[in-house]
Amino acid sequence: MFQEDLIDRYTEKLPGRLAGRSTGNAAGFIPAKATRGGWMHSVWTLAGLMALLGIAVPEVFCQTPGVQGFFLEGWQPKTIEVTAFDTVPQTTLNPGVTVTVNAGTVLTRVPPQVYGHNAAAWGGKLDLSPLAVTNITHLNPHVIRWPGGSMSNDYFWAAKSKETRPKDLPSTYEFKDLQYGLNNGGWTMSVDNYYSLLAKTGATGNISVNYSYARIGTSEDPVRVAARYAADWVRYDKGRTLIWEIGNENFGSWEVGYQIDTNLNKDGQPKTINGDLYGRHCKIFIEEMRKAAEEVGVDIKIGVVAMDSHVTWDAIQQNWNSQMMKQVGHLADFFIVHSYHTPYNENSSVSTILGSGAKSKDIAKYVTDGLKNHAGLGPMPMAMTEWNIFATGSGQGVSYINGMHATLVLGELIKNNYGQGNRWDFVNGWDNGNNHGLFADGEPGIARYTPRAPFYYMYYFQKYFGDKMIPTTVSGSSDILSYASSFSSGEKGIVLVNRGISERVVELRFNHFKPGSRYYYYVLTGGTDNGNFSRKVFVNGKTTTLAGGGPEDYATLRPYGTERNGEIRLALPKYSAVYLLVEGSRDLQSQEIHFGVLPAMTYGDTALTLSATATSGLPVQFAVSDPRVARLADGKITLMGAGNCDIVAFQEGDSVYLPAPQVVQRLTVAKAPQAITFPEMGPMLTGTPDFDPAATASSGLPITYTSSNTAVATIAEGKVRITGPGTTLISARQNGNNRYGAAPTVARELVVSLNTAIPAFRETSFELFPNPASEQVTIRFPHDKENPGFAIYNALGSLVYRHPGGESTVILPAGTLGGPGVYTVKAGTSVRRVTVLY
Repeated sequence: MFQEDLIDRYTEKLPGRLAGRSTGNAAGFIPAKATRGGWMHSVWTLAGLMALLGIAVPEVFCQTPGVQGFFLEGWQPKTIEVTAFDTVPQTTLNPGVTVTVNAGTVLTRVPPQVYGHNAAAWGGKLDLSPLAVTNITHLNPHVIRWPGGSMSNDYFWAAKSKETRPKDLPSTYEFKDLQYGLNNGGWTMSVDNYYSLLAKTGATGNISVNYSYARIGTSEDPVRVAARYAADWVRYDKGRTLIWEIGNENFGSWEVGYQIDTNLNKDGQPKTINGDLYGRHCKIFIEEMRKAAEEVGVDIKIGVVAMDSHVTWDAIQQNWNSQMMKQVGHLADFFIVHSYHTPYNENSSVSTILGSGAKSKDIAKYVTDGLKNHAGLGPMPMAMTEWNIFATGSGQGVSYINGMHATLVLGELIKNNYGQGNRWDFVNGWDNGNNHGLFADGEPGIARYTPRAPFYYMYYFQKYFGDKMIPTTVSGSSDILSYASSFSSGEKGIVLVNRGISERVVELRFNHFKPGSRYYYYVLTGGTDNGNFSRKVFVNGKTTTLAGGGPEDYATLRPYGTERNGEIRLALPKYSAVYLLVEGSRDLQSQEIHFGVLPAMTYGDTALTLSATATSGLPVQFAVSDPRVARLADGKITLMGAGNCDIVAFQEGDSVYLPAPQVVQRLTVAKAPQAITFPEMGPMLTGTPDFDPAATASSGLPITYTSSNTAVATIAEGKVRITGPGTTLISARQNGNNRYGAAPTVARELVVSLNTAIPAFRETSFELFPNPASEQVTIRFPHDKENPGFAIYNALGSLVYRHPGGESTVILPAGTLGGPGVYTVKAGTSVRRVTVLY
């Protein structure tokens, strides 16, 4: 009723507003007479009417709500312009297939992270290879995952060698050089090499932390220890990585920690993992990692491992999602799935591989239904952080057919509202072509890091795919699949895939879009080598002289350009993919955007309302280039941290106006100041227990302390520990983070006097002998648990020794105390004296 009331309200205003405009099938709306029968039609009619009336269209009308969530915070409007092309005539063959593109409906915005990839330590120093850096930069994955697959559960990021690993690992644990993040051997990629690769390629990070350490650790609290180890990586990262995962495929028997030796475990974990245990552990990881992020002054997103489908042969996997989601579903930011699409270790055919692309839809449904049924939650963001094919035996992995498969997966990930996708992986070996790597690694006669065939399909997909997905329908053949998109500059980008064994002629038709005079495209096909699984790819007829790969000049290779003659027609060879860009009609009025310079801001400032106008009177939209600095909601900018980012103002036009040239303004955000409040400290006596100096920062960040005279006081676990009489300065510091500048240091004087009072002797809870002593002193408690820790002071009241407690018998060499004299031993409220002789 609401929809129809609004339509009726605005219909009377239309005649004046529609002067000079088409009233049938104009971009953004359909005729009102076609709307009364269906909700979706009514929605889009309302959206079109609102746009024509200069009223901003709420985004709920434009995309499926919510499921991509924060992944769309980095969305950017894409523009494109073709300046050079090779002219080819339009085919005169009769079409047998029709693809209809509905430009009046937006299925979803395209999250840039869907083009992501994986790197792994065994791939070598990608950041130091100009060839690798150039190709990855051209590929533009946006996000690169690290440290790679199952290695994530085996990876100690802060260790350099076996000697520097955490000390609470089992003695039977298998150690490999690849497991150490600080190993800088020439053959491996270190953590710092990874960060260097991000910086050189313009990508952001995606790190999978070592969950299995929480299972195999032998400390008293292995989960907390492992979570803090992960949190320390967040601190070291300092905001370079937004996306964090807790473990990798931990439901699988192939992962470290799936089963443990319960004789070594000290917190009662079961031998075999389960979803409930993993979920409870994830709560601790999330707590520690978010605490670390707050200290650094960044926002991070944390994902948890989910099963991708229901199984009946494995109880752990069968119950994983239900158990895990009940525990941590409400705390996780997103859910992680992996898919290798084809049957495991099978010599799959072309039809099996190209028929598996739609698996993404089933996975999304399985996880979303699970969230609803097991945790009472609505759709949540999802990321497929590993995908490829399991097919093997015929060189399928490095073939152009796997490139076609990559095209299908990218289209399906976007269509089914995944927030992120990461193909597995950059470099992975050769294995006679049965390998997942995107770049050459070991094949004869081809330099390492040379792109293999699938690279080209991913490159051209992103090149000609816009920032919003729009729906298509195909009639005439089930061999043809299509995905379509809109650019904010007005063009339509369309992907056509022919899975058939014969050529198909396709005709394109558009609703709510008037094509321009020309269209451009790249057609990708395979060679004749290796049967159906050619290692070569031809791009517009051009390939490589090597045994595998494609044209070296792919980044500058000109597209075919064709003058449109009526409807667009294309001949698609067998097993081919076409990436098509269609110009919009230029027979429209131009418009401009007025968007003023933004004020300098400081973190903590109130939200900034953006304001821009278009000369057309149409509403202006905005986008933010870096959500780590600012985020956009309801036309307002909320500051997330210090730094610089671009605010993009854009207006995409309608049936009368062309898209406006974008206007970009730089937003500069300074760090907020902070101050320390530090109360004066009164005089103290030796023997005073450790105490908190009680300084606080206005930012709420933790304070660190130093003492100028360690003979008087030291700092232990954030507290002041008196060591002797005298004077010292206790300084309070807060060094700032990504949001706050360093606070001015504040110092307070601490005066410590000798405590000459010795408590009256009474029956004590410990023995001390011999007394007097000459060579050693033995201090014995009735039981380990009755030793609370003790301190020994010399005759001047200075602390000479402190024991942490927990041992029933402690034997000290007399020399430890500092020479002959009378010493006082204090344990809790019990005190004894001992005389040390020469």
